[in-house]
Amino acid sequence: MNNDKDRHYIAYFFENDIEIGAVQFTIYTNEDGKYFGECFILDFWIYPEFRNKSKGLECFKKLEKYTKPLGANHYVLNSMKENSIRFWKNLGFVENGVDEWGMKLYRLY
Repeated sequence: MNNDKDRHYIAYFFENDIEIGAVQFTIYTNEDGKYFGECFILDFWIYPEFRNKSKGLECFKKLEKYTKPLGANHYVLNSMKENSIRFWKNLGFVENGVDEWGMKLYRLY
C-alpha cells in the first residue's frame, strides 16, 4: 500500500448523539503535488431540521479542528447555489476562479 496517496474522507457530525450532518473531503498531502495542504470539500450537509441554528458554523469549526492535524492548511470548494455561497462567504471563503466544469471555486486560508 502506498502511503503517499492523498486521503479521501467521509465524516458525520453529531450533537447529543444525534446525527446532524456530514462532510466528504480530500486532503492533498503529497508534497510534490500542486494542491499540497488543500482540503477540498466535496460535500457538506447540515440536515434541514438543524439549519439556521449556527450548526453549519459549528460543524465547519469541527472540520477544521479535525483536518489541520492531518495536513490541511487551506480549504477549497465549488458551489453554484446562492444560499450555499452565502453560507461559505459568511465563514470567510472568497471567490477563487472556476473549476473545469465552470463552477465557481471558493477558498479559505
